[in-house]
Amino acid sequence: MIVDGYTRNRTFQLCDNQLDLDLWQKLYYKHQKDYVRKRLLAIKYLYEGKNRTEVSAIIDCSYKTLSTWIDKFLYGGLDELVKAIAHQVPSRLNLEQQLELKRMLLQQKPNECNFTSARQTL
Repeated sequence: MIVDGYTRNRTFQLCDNQLDLDLWQKLYYKHQKDYVRKRLLAIKYLYEGKNRTEVSAIIDCSYKTLSTWIDKFLYGGLDELVKAIAHQVPSRLNLEQQLELKRMLLQQKPNECNFTSARQTL
């Protein structure tokens, strides 16, 4: 277990904050995604007195991932912990192609767009 000042600080900060068990339970049952429930369980286990190594083994996540979850919790509480993971996916169309597609969709009928397939799925 890493015992530098920063890690110990996070552990003390975690112990100083109170865990709202009613809110925890509400969020646990509201969110059905496994990754959200793992985060919530990890924080609960830490409040129950388990150390990070034990929690990492129980939840089946890395120590670094657990530390990231703790940081999220310390920064914004349970609400920050349950935020969905947002991935930035680059567009496959450049700006000119996007504008042309928008124009086609707004101004033309599907049979005027010269699709090669009988099914028009956009």
